[in-house]
Amino acid sequence: DGQLILMTNPFAPQHQTTIATRDIAKKEERKVSMMPPGLINALNEQELLDLIAYLLGGGDAKHKMFVK
Repeated sequence: DGQLILMTNPFAPQHQTTIATRDIAKKEERKVSMMPPGLINALNEQELLDLIAYLLGGGDAKHKMFVK
């Protein structure tokens, strides 16, 4: 409908901004992840598994990825 909803913080989806698509000067796909390099190096095995489950489950704690 000519608008884009921008979420700058995926952990706080209630904080979003609506932008008219006509105001977008440039659109491109990122070739590098937004995750800071080496971030997962600080995670233990269980934390890494939880992160993968979160990403694959779309952040839904009731998703089957969270079932042991």
